[in-house]
Amino acid sequence: MVKLFLLAGPDAPDVEELISLPEGMYVVGTGRPRQECAGERSSWYSWSCAVVTVALLIQAVDSVDNLPGWTDQQWAQVDIVFREGTGKTAATKEELQEIWPKLTGLKWLHSNLAGIESLMIPELLSSSVTVTNCKGAYNQSLAEWAIAACCWFAKDLPRLLAQKAAHKWEPYYVEELRGKTLGIIGFGGIGQETAHIARAFKMKIVALRRQTQVSEENSQPHLKVYSPDKLHALMAESDYIVAAMPFTPSTHKLIDAEAICCMKRTGVLINVGRGQTIDENALIEALQEKRIRGAGLDVTYAEPLPQDSPLWDLDNVLLSPHSAVRGETIFTAPKQQFDKLAKLFMQGKELFNIVDVKAGY
Repeated sequence: MVKLFLLAGPDAPDVEELISLPEGMYVVGTGRPRQECAGERSSWYSWSCAVVTVALLIQAVDSVDNLPGWTDQQWAQVDIVFREGTGKTAATKEELQEIWPKLTGLKWLHSNLAGIESLMIPELLSSSVTVTNCKGAYNQSLAEWAIAACCWFAKDLPRLLAQKAAHKWEPYYVEELRGKTLGIIGFGGIGQETAHIARAFKMKIVALRRQTQVSEENSQPHLKVYSPDKLHALMAESDYIVAAMPFTPSTHKLIDAEAICCMKRTGVLINVGRGQTIDENALIEALQEKRIRGAGLDVTYAEPLPQDSPLWDLDNVLLSPHSAVRGETIFTAPKQQFDKLAKLFMQGKELFNIVDVKAGY
């Protein structure tokens, strides 16, 4: 019997979402922080020692109020930890760290998020536990948002909204995306999907990635691939720039003041990766001084965005509360991925979406 433990935030989907586990895999417990104060998480948990089978309805056969409710032997028998939830509903690094010393038999840690920076505890970095994520599950939704942001500026949609509010009928010229250069920083799954959609608009693609070789599937006549040392060249060449990077020590503020200064005055910077990959203060300064045309931000350095951030009031910023990922498949796609991974695990086969914990993605 393979035993799985669900680690989740207080508002994450219920265990019932995982009743399609393969035969022989059982959910032996769930852990969710107990809300002791409004809006705050306690350092203790409300743990449910439930035994779940795929053949029966989910029923709790025992219940405890806090972490010491399980014996060390019970914790040592856990084979898999599934970290579920998104945003505020996801379990935190501190919550994982609290139970980690007891997970002496753990073999596999899975996150239903693509970014794993919130799981990077020191103990994990030095362990032999296999870590997987849901890379690829959100590519389409994020790529569509990136292209929508390009259209927002190309068609000057804020002007349309202002004219409609003022009851003004004033025709104006708009920009075509055709022939424009789209720079993509981080040419992984999200970047490649963005390039695919952009080609439908007949845009030219310049991509930045560690490995300049791309697969035959992703190679295109209008694609140029630069190595990381060519960041400034990409920034200068591009009309629109999409940042789709994970947050790691090497990508922290990679797009800094110097890189932003390389952009065209008509350039637009779009971020669908992680907010920490851009020097936000440098970006705000460039936007305030109109040194670049605008920015489309699905993510920000701090989230939620502080109330006193200048980004709220800049008319050349398209701002999303990290919602580009919240498409129709936000729950189904990660679940389908885990179903496939769980079957591979039970068959003793190699898993996909394995994370390089040293690299951070």
